[in-house]
Amino acid sequence: MRCRFSRFVIVASSLVAVSAAGFAGGHPQSEGPRAVEPRAAAVQSSTRSAFHSEDVYALRAVGQVDVSSDGTRLAYSVRHTDRPGYPYTRTWILEIATQRLIRLGSDEESVSNPRWSPDSQRIAYVSRTAEGSGVAVAARDGSGGTVLAPVVGTNHHFGYAPVVGEPLAWSPNGNQIAFVSATPGPETEAASGDPMVITRYLYKPAGWEGSTRFNDNRRLHLFIVDVATKQVRQLTTGEYYEHSMEWSPRGDELVFLSNREPDPDRVFNYDIFTVKVSDGGARRLTETNNAEFRPVWSPDGETIAYLGLSGPGIGGGLPERLRNECLAGKRPVPCRLLSATGPGGIPGAYA
Repeated sequence: MRCRFSRFVIVASSLVAVSAAGFAGGHPQSEGPRAVEPRAAAVQSSTRSAFHSEDVYALRAVGQVDVSSDGTRLAYSVRHTDRPGYPYTRTWILEIATQRLIRLGSDEESVSNPRWSPDSQRIAYVSRTAEGSGVAVAARDGSGGTVLAPVVGTNHHFGYAPVVGEPLAWSPNGNQIAFVSATPGPETEAASGDPMVITRYLYKPAGWEGSTRFNDNRRLHLFIVDVATKQVRQLTTGEYYEHSMEWSPRGDELVFLSNREPDPDRVFNYDIFTVKVSDGGARRLTETNNAEFRPVWSPDGETIAYLGLSGPGIGGGLPERLRNECLAGKRPVPCRLLSATGPGGIPGAYA
């Protein structure tokens, strides 16, 4: 996850202008027939003074914003609920100087998680079609979209929404993309038999999933795909979930989150790890009684900033314990509290 907080105000103001022009009552300025957006429900609802239940289908949410490193373009996703089934996303590229909008992907795709390459010449994203999902790359103008590697998800319940962060990340040189995908867990065979044998505490799927009755038991792991050759390499393995990664500025490691508690289904306690790109060797950076999430490398690759729960809540830790252990050097790496937290385990910032 790249640190985009300093750009948030500028991005938000740009999207407000785009949303007002393109999504309230007309089409965004864009290229080609694939840029046409369904708007009948929105236009109809705007002529009535009262809110009706069917107006829910006209609601849209903007998110997943990423600004290119050269500052000339931004990509963002719009979440739609105007057709049967799950909500789907459309992703747009905005040329900031001209305000021109370009649709990323085809009409058959649900495109999400846009991420610009370090040189701003390409954009990676997650493409979802009826055939499956994959990591894809297109040119900066949205053309030439190509799927590089398949992606498999999971319906596992992670306990706390902010825990799950970046699903893909460019290497600093732009030659590789790290991404998160799922593989079968050790319970898969027994839980798929007749009778089904369920051994996990979290045997139900996440609440958003809705179409299945049981946890699919897949485990999220880190993978790397070479952009030129499409060669895929699995970087982490095992019975735990690994996700929310970011590539180090030096390109030799990935930082990620994983819950390595003895019974992770019962205790939502995510810690920070790194893994070497060369050989998959992992090391643990935090071992707290709290949940850490959203790790971000410093520009020089020497430190990692992250958010963490330091109040009574997930993991059950206390802010005094973490602060004292950090100052006493009892953590695997030195850490310091950057901002305090409020009551109820509201996240704070650490480095």
